[in-house]
Order: sequence, then structure tokens, then C-alpha cells
Amino acid sequence: MKICAACCTELPQSNFSKKQWKLKQYERRCTDCIHANRELQLKPPPRTIKEEDKPTCYICLDDGPDESDGEVVRNCSCRGSAGFVHPSCAVKYAEQKYDNRKQGDEDPWRICPNCHQDYIDELALHLAKMFVSFIEKNHPHNHTLILRAHVTRLESLTTKIHNRSYTQTKEAEQVANSILHKVGQMNLRQIPITYQDRVYEAYAYEILGCMIVEEEVKRKLPNALRYFEKSLEVSTANNFEHGILRAKGLIRMANSKLFGQVNDDSLKSHKLMYEQRLKWSGESHNDTIKSGMHYAKELKCNHFGVKAERLFIELYGISARYHGLDHEVTKDVSSKRAHYMVRVVSVPSNEAGRFQSTRALSTQDYYNDNAVFYQLRQYNDESFERCVVKGPLLYSDISFQ
Repeated sequence: MKICAACCTELPQSNFSKKQWKLKQYERRCTDCIHANRELQLKPPPRTIKEEDKPTCYICLDDGPDESDGEVVRNCSCRGSAGFVHPSCAVKYAEQKYDNRKQGDEDPWRICPNCHQDYIDELALHLAKMFVSFIEKNHPHNHTLILRAHVTRLESLTTKIHNRSYTQTKEAEQVANSILHKVGQMNLRQIPITYQDRVYEAYAYEILGCMIVEEEVKRKLPNALRYFEKSLEVSTANNFEHGILRAKGLIRMANSKLFGQVNDDSLKSHKLMYEQRLKWSGESHNDTIKSGMHYAKELKCNHFGVKAERLFIELYGISARYHGLDHEVTKDVSSKRAHYMVRVVSVPSNEAGRFQSTRALSTQDYYNDNAVFYQLRQYNDESFERCVVKGPLLYSDISFQ
């Protein structure tokens, strides 16, 4: 319902033309008033700087709530006054564009048409949920499209939202299991299973394993390993290169947490996954930046602190340039860089009390209560065989933020 500025009556959308419906309240006239040539009665309110800067939906051009009281939001990489949209308008836009798009066009359910970056947070969740409903209603017999919609929903719950709640985690588990159930039903009913269906299946196994790892409960890690091994099995059987690479890396990571194994293979896997993501998605994609952060963390854990810091600096520059300083991904890179880039070394001594070579610390070493820490000031190369340090420091003297 909106108010006609001529008769000052609140009327439904059917009483307005499409053009009039999109106008501001003090500019809008219903169809009857236009035919009767009635003049506008409402006047625009006094404008203030704050009101002039009020965000406006780029689709309906209204700055107020939509029919369901949804406010304009901006969960993408747009900056300035661009990119604000009502969730309902974004859904309508995606419904109109999806079936008519050409090969190679961006997915309107996932990507903002203005900044060409993925939606995140609440808007990504809402669009993904409505995408499932849209596909199930309009393409009920296209099993691959249905799986794709559920995968989009799963991605929104796991990789597109920050500070995921317990309820959202459980919902993600349900969606992943639903994908696996649908593939199983297709197999039982002898419905042809495509290569893309198997990719979605491998991804569902991978996410289930990752969510177990996130819980940081050691006794549950064998279950995560089984999911990663199943993902590897499906990816290998279908020659899914990226899936094979990711599954192997995740298996090494789970073994590292389970048995305390840290080795060069794990570091190489993270490096390869980051390089593949760069190749397939480009440097500005959210998933590429996140993959880069995982690689930087692995570098730090394997005593390559300088390389890790350089990568964090590079990732921060890319994220700030493409997504802006206020974007959640940029903030995430900044906070993790501050945590992992503590410049500290230890100077261990042997039994005779003579100092051995200086060693750059990994994040795991910070929690060794018996270590003697020194602040790293200068160094000759990445081996840290010669460096200038200040100290010794107590563990409480080291700031991790």
C-alpha cells in the first residue's frame, strides 16, 4: 500500500501504474487522479543533509520500507550511494533475469549487478532461500538445477555469512545432508547423475567435514576425516581436479589436528588450493581471499612468518581495493593479520647454557610457557640466522591484537 499525493489516499499497487509506483510519495498519483488531472496535494518535506543521504533502493527508487516492511540493505561490495536494495526487489530482479540470461552471464541470485561481487550476510541468505523456492516451483524436474539451488543455500550459510549462529550451523548441516539424500534418491530411481551433480555431492561431504573441524572437538575429527575421504573418493571417480586438491589438503589438515602432524605436504596443499582459486575465480573473489588467508596461516605455522606477512599485506590491499574498507572480508583480513603477524622470536639454549640459533616463532609456539621471547626488530633474510632483537619479554608482554 502506498499513498497517492493527489487524493491523499492509501491504495494498493494495482491502483498505480508501474512508473507512478516507483516515484517518491509526494510525486506519486494513482490512475484515477491522473485521468481526472488532479494536482498534487502533498509537498516534499524539508530536506536535511541526513535525509538527502538516506539510502535508496536502486530498483524501485524508494527510500522507505517495502510492502513487507523490509528496509533497504547493502550486503555486497558497492560503495558510496550505490548498491542499496530491498530484499524483495532483489528477489524480483533475480526472478526476471535468471531464466532469460545468456551463457556466461552472472547469476543474479548470487552476484550484485552493480559491483559484480558476491552478496554476503543476510541478503545472501535471503536470496539463496528464495532461489530454492523459485527453482522447485519453476523447474521441478530439473534435478541438477535443484541441487545447484541447495548448494547456493549451503554456500550462503557457510562461506557468505560472518559470525554464523548455532541455528545457522545446524541448518547448514541439514542442507548438506539433503543434497546427499537427493543424490542417493536419484541413484535409487535410476535418474541420470551428471558430472555437476557429483561435484555438488563432493562439496556437501566437504562442508560436513569442515563443520566438524570448526567445533574443535578432537574426538569428532575421525568423522571429519571420513567425510573428507568420501569427498576425495567422489572427486577422484569423476576427475574433479579442484575437489581432489581440496579434499587432499583437508585430509592433511585433519590429520595434523588429530595426530599433531605438520609437514611440507600440508603447506604445499594450501599453496596449490590458493593458486587454483586465483586461476578459477580471480584475485578479488571472496573465496580466493579466504583461501589466501588459510595459506598465510599455514605459512606462519611452518615458521615462514615473513612470507605470511607479505601475503596478508597483499590480500588486504586487494580486498580494500575491490570491496572497500568496511566490507566484512577486508575487516577479517585486517584482524587476522594483526593476530598472526606478531614479530617475536625465541632464542633457545642447550643444556650447557649456550645459545643456539634464533628461531622465528609460529602461532603454536606463543603458548609455550617455558620459552624466552624477544621482539624482532631487524633480520638479514628469511632464515633469521642473524637478527636484532629486544628483550627478553614475558609472555604477558606479547600483544596479539
